[in-house]
Amino acid sequence: MRTCIFNFDQKVLLSRGINVSEALLLDYLLVFFSSGNAKALNIGGKRFCWISYSKITQDLPILKPNPKKIQRMMLNLEKSGVIIRQQIKKQMYIHINELYLFYSDQDLNIPFNPTETEEPTHKPALKFFKEKVKIIYKHSYIKHIVPSLFCTVLKQIAKEMLTNLQYALTVKNVVPINFSENSIVLKIPTTSILYYSCKHKFEDIIIKTFQKILPPDNNINSIT
Repeated sequence: MRTCIFNFDQKVLLSRGINVSEALLLDYLLVFFSSGNAKALNIGGKRFCWISYSKITQDLPILKPNPKKIQRMMLNLEKSGVIIRQQIKKQMYIHINELYLFYSDQDLNIPFNPTETEEPTHKPALKFFKEKVKIIYKHSYIKHIVPSLFCTVLKQIAKEMLTNLQYALTVKNVVPINFSENSIVLKIPTTSILYYSCKHKFEDIIIKTFQKILPPDNNINSIT
């Protein structure tokens, strides 16, 4: 079975009761909300973006939408927990709950690759968790890396190698958590996109980041 559709894990969509038309609508909303063109409000610490039925109808004719059909789709997405709607001055604002969209209930606190090594290696090994990536790598220079520099270089390379949506939902908001002699831990939203949709690309991004930061005689070419 193909793992992902519209950058979403099909198993998660099925577990939430989301059909392919609703997945297309979610993909559209994510792209629009992350484009910088959406009118946004902060409500209770959550980012809500305004969208109208007429804009959805205009931008997604393939759905053959009408206000009642869109309303039914929104209601189902709300019941699944993936979106929250707020009506403000007769305008519809939507918050997308990315945890529910990209993770099943069973996956929320389980590493994606739990059997992979935790032992420090001489080549980087990646371990993916909910909103966190651990890079296991035994290298004496790591503890001297400036975390902000590592994240800046990582974002520069990722922006060139990932799609705009993949970048916006993941590496764009990377935050360093811990840098030690044996590992680096990064906070990255929706790591399931990296793991299920572009794991090999992200591995290349990590390699290229180390190649730019490490001294020339300590560079690496592969990930274990």
